[in-house]
Amino acid sequence: MNFRILTLFIAFCCSSSLLSAQTTDTLVDLGTHELHVNIWRGEGLPIVFESGSGSSGDVWKSLADSIHSATNATVVTYDRAGYGRSEVNKSVPKSERGHIDRTVADLEQTLKLLGMDQEILLVAHAYGGFTAARFADRNPDLLKGIVLLDAHLAGYFTDEIRAKFQERSNEGNLRLVKASIPGMYFETLAFDQSITALKASDFPTFIPILDIVAATPPNDFNDDAHVELWRQTHRELIARDHNWIGFTARNSGHFVFQDQPEVVETAILALHKWVTRPLPDTDLPPILNGPKEDMDIIRAGIYQFSRNYENRDHIAIANSYTRDGKLFPNNRPILEGRETLTKFWNLPEGNEILHHQIYPREITITGDVAYDYGYYEGASMGPDQKLGYWMGKYVIMWKKTDEGWKMYLDIWNRI
Repeated sequence: MNFRILTLFIAFCCSSSLLSAQTTDTLVDLGTHELHVNIWRGEGLPIVFESGSGSSGDVWKSLADSIHSATNATVVTYDRAGYGRSEVNKSVPKSERGHIDRTVADLEQTLKLLGMDQEILLVAHAYGGFTAARFADRNPDLLKGIVLLDAHLAGYFTDEIRAKFQERSNEGNLRLVKASIPGMYFETLAFDQSITALKASDFPTFIPILDIVAATPPNDFNDDAHVELWRQTHRELIARDHNWIGFTARNSGHFVFQDQPEVVETAILALHKWVTRPLPDTDLPPILNGPKEDMDIIRAGIYQFSRNYENRDHIAIANSYTRDGKLFPNNRPILEGRETLTKFWNLPEGNEILHHQIYPREITITGDVAYDYGYYEGASMGPDQKLGYWMGKYVIMWKKTDEGWKMYLDIWNRI
């Protein structure tokens, strides 16, 4: 460890009051080249920002300032090799200098030298989505969560689109790029090889992902079909795991964090708070007492309630209760009957439920009645697109009626 890194490491060991008052602008020596890093020192889960192609870490300054002020967490921005003040790694062949695996190796080594080779929250824009995917595949235990901001996903790059990028990357264009942004030049040289590697990677499903897509994503080849493919690729990503959520930021272009800074900041803060919350025992298998056939119906009803809630299907939700079903919401009288329940579950216009999941702790069936209790969690967003995560506990009494198993009493509150 050279003197600069030793000094930086000692600084991290100082008191939190001293650390939170300083921002470090430094070069991290990786042995073969140096990377430029900015660090807002703090405590708790660190947040690392990964820039898009053509951008240095400077694009994050305003957002990083705000995130650090709101969380007092350590926040890190940096310039990838060949960007800003970061050097190119000349110890490897030119064709490999911009390969995604080189980029990820640089990030891994930088975090280790900074003493941050434990859990982090990663925020990635555009090309940074490639880094996030490869980093997650190689270091799943280091990622507590990922925020993608109109990120590049390998699935978007079909053979047709890859060929178009190769055609555009002619010698004349590359010469201009090399003179102004060497890092972008080398990433372009290795682009096709990086895509091949990325298509063999995947995001581990246990890592929470928040995917924010621009209302007007990039249209590199002036083809609306490509824009729809971009959106479809993001929809497919979120559909792969129920705990992954995403939304489109209204009135935003590709640089969504610049066009809608408050929306992005709120979302990052929400996920950071969510992944650092004290966890109840939601991973434990529920205690199940009762006939399997009836139990399967009740458990299917629990699952379907969440899907109906996410889909804003208030009629289907109301019909999952008995005709005289009763709700016990906080700070309100008891609500009774399907007509009343239908109105209750009809969300105001502009409100969205992005995620809902129920974790039963016990379901016990006795004859034609059953009780069910446990936890629930979710994520919602209002008309202002401010994201919020939440969790609570519940107790439900079920009845077996001529319509099948239905909820009779439903009691819950937030925690």
